[in-house]
Amino acid sequence: MKKFLVAMLAMVMIVATGCQQKPKDAVAKVGKEYIYQKDVDKVLEDYKKYYGEDIFNKNTEQGKEAMKQIQPKIIDMLVNEKIVNKLIKDKKIEVTDKEIQAEVDKLKKQLGGDDKFKAQLEKEKMTEQTLKEQIKKQLENQKLSQDFEKNFQPTDQEIKDQFNKDKKNYTQYNADHILFSGKDKKGKELPQAELKKKLDLANKTYEEVKDGKNFNEVAKAKSEDPSAAQNSGKLGDFLSSTMVAEFSDALSKMKVGEVSKPVKTEFGYHIIKLNNKVEDLDKMTDANKQNVTQAIKNKLVQDKVQNEFEKQKKELKVKVY
Repeated sequence: MKKFLVAMLAMVMIVATGCQQKPKDAVAKVGKEYIYQKDVDKVLEDYKKYYGEDIFNKNTEQGKEAMKQIQPKIIDMLVNEKIVNKLIKDKKIEVTDKEIQAEVDKLKKQLGGDDKFKAQLEKEKMTEQTLKEQIKKQLENQKLSQDFEKNFQPTDQEIKDQFNKDKKNYTQYNADHILFSGKDKKGKELPQAELKKKLDLANKTYEEVKDGKNFNEVAKAKSEDPSAAQNSGKLGDFLSSTMVAEFSDALSKMKVGEVSKPVKTEFGYHIIKLNNKVEDLDKMTDANKQNVTQAIKNKLVQDKVQNEFEKQKKELKVKVY
C-alpha cells in the first residue's frame, strides 16, 4: 500500500509540474521570465500621454478597437525587449560610465548649461540617475545594432540574388513626361468636371506626339510640371522605386521608344515617353547603383536580424497568452 501511495504521489507531482499554470495577469513568457499586464499598462500610459487619453478610452467603440489593436503590439515590443537584453548579455556588450557621462554632457550643452538641464529634468519629472539609465539602454541598443551591421553584412552574391528577385523595384529608367495637373494652386484635387477637361487635353496631346510632334517641345509648351520650362519634360535616369506606383507600373509595361496614353496618378495625367531601361545593376549610373546596393544591403540586414529574433523566440520558447 505504501509503495502504491508513493507511486501515486510521484504521478501527481509529474502531472502538476507538466500542467503548471501561468501566474495571474501574465500575458507572455520569454524563457523563464514573464511579462505582466502591468508592464503593458505602463507602456500604454506613455502612449496616452503622447496620443491623448481619448484614443484609448475603454468606454468608446473607437477606444475599445484601439486597445484591441495596440495590446498585441505592446506585448510583441516587450518580448523583443527581453530578447534584446539577452543578446546584449550574450554578446557581452558593455557601456562605460564615461560613455554615459559624455552623452549627459552633450545634452547639457544642447540645452544651454547645467541650470537649464536641471530645469528640463524637473519639467519631465525625471532624476539624472533615471536619465543615465535610459542613456545606458540606448547606447547598448546602438552597440547591438552596430554588431548586427558588422556580422550580418550580405555577400555580393546575396545582393545580386535579391536584385534579380525584386528587379521591378530596382529597374533604372530614363524617361520624359508631360503633366496635366489634377490639382489647383492650393494643392487640392480638382472637381470631376475639371479633371475631365484635363483628361481630354491629355488625350489630344497624346495624339499630337503620336503623330510626330517633338515630345520635348510639346512638354515645354504644354506640361504643367513647373520644371518643364527648364528641362522640357526630361526626367533623366531614375529608379522605379522613386516614382509613384501608377507611373512605375506604366513604365514596366512599355517598350523603349514608346509613348504612353495618359496615366492617372495623384498628381494628374502623365504622358510618358520611355527612352531607356536598365535591368543590370552593373550598367546603372554610379549614383543609382550605389542607392540600389545600399537599399538591398539594408533590407538583407533587416531580414537577417528578423531571422535572429525568430530563432531566439524558438530557443526561449516564447509564449503569448
